[in-house]
Amino acid sequence: MKEKESKETALDRRKRQWAEKAWDKARGIESIDYNNGLELIKASVEEVSLALAPLTFQWLCEALGRDVIWQPSGTFVFRLAGHKWTELLEPSTYPRLRPDERLGQSLSRVLSTEVLTYSVSDTCGSIGYQLWNCGESLESFYAEDDGESRPRAATAEFASKLRPAAIEGIQDIWHHVHDVFLRLDACEPGFAIDYFLGHELPKPGAQAKVRNPGVTMNFSGDLVMSTPEFERVDYVVLRASPAPSESG
Repeated sequence: MKEKESKETALDRRKRQWAEKAWDKARGIESIDYNNGLELIKASVEEVSLALAPLTFQWLCEALGRDVIWQPSGTFVFRLAGHKWTELLEPSTYPRLRPDERLGQSLSRVLSTEVLTYSVSDTCGSIGYQLWNCGESLESFYAEDDGESRPRAATAEFASKLRPAAIEGIQDIWHHVHDVFLRLDACEPGFAIDYFLGHELPKPGAQAKVRNPGVTMNFSGDLVMSTPEFERVDYVVLRASPAPSESG
């Protein structure tokens, strides 16, 4: 009986900790159990949205709680409260498995700042990133899981100007990337575009409300909600080209 009570107490503690999660202090990667591509930019939401202006058909600032007309090239630019990095979710019209250097490099050069381009796919068992500073590539990594969390040799890539880059020394590709986020004081909260639309993408042209529905975790059949706080969320509809102009 005591053992059972101890397990129930531990479970209750985990549920409480999730419900009270301090998202402002969250760092690293929250989830790898989805497919996503994004840029993390060390700049404000306002600065990032303005840098995207040459690519933008539509821009709605402070979009939380407001109605938008959904478009397939629509996406969100947001920053969690208490964080230094702004996140740009890549729309479904920019499909890719590996980090795409064009958008990240351009934003880094235009804003004269650090940008971390990131991709993850639980479908393919792959993860990758590229770190830029003022348009210069400092480090890049891509790997597919070999079935034991190590990089599959045939497809793995690792290059760095910051440290010795030996793909053979990476024992766990997921931990490797998580540690990069920790080192940069950055967080990948695990939100795809549909998070802000009630976890379901509307049909093109349909009206939808931008929401903050929270993240539900299943604890042995009990669903527990944790709701992050955002400094700001903007809605943008992007053009087809992946790189903003640097002329203006």
